[in-house]
Amino acid sequence: HSPASWHLVTLIMESSGADKGFFQKAPVLRNQFYDDASFQRCFKLFLSAEVASKAGSEVSSFGQDVISDQIFTWVADSEHNKPYLKGSGRDAFGKWKGELITGEGWRSLQDFGLSKGMVATGYDTPYGAFCRPLQFLRTHLWVGSCANVGCPSA
Repeated sequence: HSPASWHLVTLIMESSGADKGFFQKAPVLRNQFYDDASFQRCFKLFLSAEVASKAGSEVSSFGQDVISDQIFTWVADSEHNKPYLKGSGRDAFGKWKGELITGEGWRSLQDFGLSKGMVATGYDTPYGAFCRPLQFLRTHLWVGSCANVGCPSA
C-alpha cells in the first residue's frame, strides 16, 4: 500500500470508543462435527463406513450438545468456582486426607460427560476395534467445553 492509501484509511475510519467506532461481530460457534473439515476427514478415515454410519447421528448430536447455552453456563460457573483440594492431601503414612471441592457447574459438566459415555465409549460399545478412535473423536468435540472434568472422570 502506498502512504496515500493509508492516509485515506485514517481519514475514513473514526476513532473507536465505548459507544462509537468499529465493533467486531461476535463469532458464530458452529457444530464441529459439520463445520470442521479436519474432523470430518478423521471421522471417515479412522472409522469403518459401518461404524461411521451407525455412530454419525449420535456424534453429530453430541457436537451440538457441547455448544449449548446450558453447557456454557456450567463452564462459566466452573471457571468462576474452580475446583480445589481441601486439606493437606496425604498424611505421614500416605493415607489420603484431602477432599476435592467442586462447584455446581463443574459437577454438572462431569455428570454430563459421564452420562454421554465419554469414558465408556472406549470400552463398552458395540464398535469393537473402532471404539477407541470413536472415543477420541468424541473427546475432540468435548474438550473445548469440558472445563477439564475429563481427567478425574476417567
